[in-house]
Amino acid sequence: MKQYQLTNLGACCRCHKKLAQTASPMFFTLKVERWMLDIMAVQRQIGLEMQIGPLAGVMGPDEDLAEKIGESKTMMICIECSFRDVVIAALAEGSGWGERSNAATRWGQVTPAEAANLQIRKT
Repeated sequence: MKQYQLTNLGACCRCHKKLAQTASPMFFTLKVERWMLDIMAVQRQIGLEMQIGPLAGVMGPDEDLAEKIGESKTMMICIECSFRDVVIAALAEGSGWGERSNAATRWGQVTPAEAANLQIRKT
C-alpha cells in the first residue's frame, strides 16, 4: 500500500487513532456498501421459479435483485479495535464508537447496566 493510500484511509474508524499511534502496526481495511432488495424483482423471480422451476435462473431476465444505495466507503480499523464489539452501521454513518451512541442501543450492543444509565441521563 502506497503512502497516499494510507493517508486516504486516515485514522481508525473506531478509536480515531492514526496508524502510527496504535500499539500494533497491523490493521484491517473495510469496504462498506449499503444495498436494498428490489422487492418487485424478487417477486418476479420467485413467480418465475414457481412456474418453470430451476430453469428460471437460465431462462429468466437476469435482472438485479438488489440495488446499491449511496457510495461505498473504505475505512481502516486497528487490530485492537477489531477484537472489540463494532457496530458496522455506526461506523458507516461516521459516528465512530467514542461513546455508546443511539445506534449502539438500537443494535443491542449496550449492556443492561449501560442502558439503565442512559435512561437515567435522559430524565
